[in-house]
Amino acid sequence: EAARLAAEGAVQQLQSGQSFDEVARGLGATPEPARFVGRSDPAIPAQLREVAFAMPRPSASGPLFRALPLQEGGAAVLAVLQARAAAPEADAELRTRRSVQAAARSGQGDVAAYVGELRRKADIEKSPQAFQ
Repeated sequence: EAARLAAEGAVQQLQSGQSFDEVARGLGATPEPARFVGRSDPAIPAQLREVAFAMPRPSASGPLFRALPLQEGGAAVLAVLQARAAAPEADAELRTRRSVQAAARSGQGDVAAYVGELRRKADIEKSPQAFQ
């Protein structure tokens, strides 16, 4: 909770014009250098990538900042300085990959529902001797 509150305070400082490095030093943290990140960049935790790509594109008025609690504990401050579109050939590849991933997720859900229904309707007897 303390980390989340500190991250939210840091976002307020950034929105008021303080530099990212200055705010990070105030928190006793070392910021990652700014760089372009792809949707599947393994160097960035998936949770941060999801939030970054769900944020709107930054405008001419400046970068966008977001504080978020991390699943493993703690919190992060995310800055989106710029966004760029993928090359057209990468777009087609990305759409294909996403459709395959969506189909796989859908199929997994269907299988889980089918197995769950089988278990619900099944008449199961467990033999205690099988576990000895």
